[in-house]
Amino acid sequence: MRQAWVTVDLGFGDQGKGSVCDFLVRRFGAHTVVRYNGGAQAAHTVVLPDGRFHTFAQLGAGSFVPGVETLLAERVVISPWTMLIEARRLGTVGVDDALARMRIDGRCVVATPYHAAANRAHELARGAGRHGSCGLGIGEAVVDARRLGPDETLFARDLVDPATTRAKLARIRERKQAEIGDSLGNIASLSLPDFDRNLLCDSQSPEHLSMFIEEVRSRVSVVDESAIFARLSKKGTIVFEGAHGVLLDE
Repeated sequence: MRQAWVTVDLGFGDQGKGSVCDFLVRRFGAHTVVRYNGGAQAAHTVVLPDGRFHTFAQLGAGSFVPGVETLLAERVVISPWTMLIEARRLGTVGVDDALARMRIDGRCVVATPYHAAANRAHELARGAGRHGSCGLGIGEAVVDARRLGPDETLFARDLVDPATTRAKLARIRERKQAEIGDSLGNIASLSLPDFDRNLLCDSQSPEHLSMFIEEVRSRVSVVDESAIFARLSKKGTIVFEGAHGVLLDE
C-alpha cells in the first residue's frame, strides 16, 4: 500500500509544519519527506522529548528519525552553502547522516551567495520601504531563472560538473555586480557588509565557492526524474512538507 500526507500552511507561516511532519513520519512509518516548495528561508523547528532540537530549512523535518530520506523536489530553490551549515548543526545533536539521506531533483534552481548579496543590497537600499526579507536570495534566484533561462541559471544538476559550476558562478557574479552598480551606484560606497562587498568584487570568489560544492557533491545525491518516480512509487508512506504559508509566498 502507498499513502501520502501533505502539510499545507494556509496562513502566514509559523503554524508548526515541522512538528506535524515529524509526528506524521513517526506515526505512519514514512520512508521519505518531500520538500515541494520554498528554499533555505524555511524554519521548521522540531523539539524532541529529550530536549534536543533542530530548526530545519532544507533538510526534511523527519530527519531525526533514522533511515528517513529527504527529497527536494523541482520547485525547491536550494542553497548548497547553507545546506552544509545546517547539516553540521544537526550533527551536533546526534544526526550526522542527514546529507547521505538526501536526494535533490536535478532541476532545482540554486540560489548562490551572489543572489543573497544582491537581495540584501536591494533590501537595504529600500530603507523605510523595505519589503521584509530573509536575505537568502531565493526570490532573486527565481526571478533570474525565469528572466534569463537555463543557460544562465545554476541548477542542481550542474553541481556534478565543476567546470560548469565555476563558469555559471562567474557569470552570475559579474551580472549581479553590474546590476547593483547600475541600480544602486558604486558597490564600494554602499553600506553593505564587508562579506557581501568582497564577494561581489572578487573575481576569484567563484573558484572559492566551488570548493564548498565539492563537499556537497560528495555527500548528496542529485537525481533525475526516473529516480524520483521510483522513490514516489515505493510502497509505504510519504510526507510532503510545505515550506511556508500560502498567504506569505507564491
